[in-house]
Amino acid sequence: MIDQKKIDAINALVIGWMEPVMYRNDPVTGEVLNGLGPADFNRVMAGYGCPKCCAKFKTYLVSCPVCGFVRNLEEDVVAPPQHWVDHLEERNAAWADSKPVSADEFFAEIMRDSDIEKHKL
Repeated sequence: MIDQKKIDAINALVIGWMEPVMYRNDPVTGEVLNGLGPADFNRVMAGYGCPKCCAKFKTYLVSCPVCGFVRNLEEDVVAPPQHWVDHLEERNAAWADSKPVSADEFFAEIMRDSDIEKHKL
């Protein structure tokens, strides 16, 4: 059973959880490596998140109150694999190349799409 002091410490310091974009097991250690989006990656780099359990902290912390991970600035944050970086750049480029459309244009496009079933309200 978890100690109430530990629960109180976690509630006082943790504001939520980061969601990994991707993850993999380290081939050497078997440890899970979390691939985070840019905002969450920066949060971890700045000491406001845990790369191991993905807890978000209210303040800078050296050790995670949830899983006990201790930061080592020289070793704790591993550079993401290049194929992850390439994937995120391709995904973001697709949005950057698209032009905004008005609501009227959007609904007109839906009405022209024969694959979408339409019902009168």
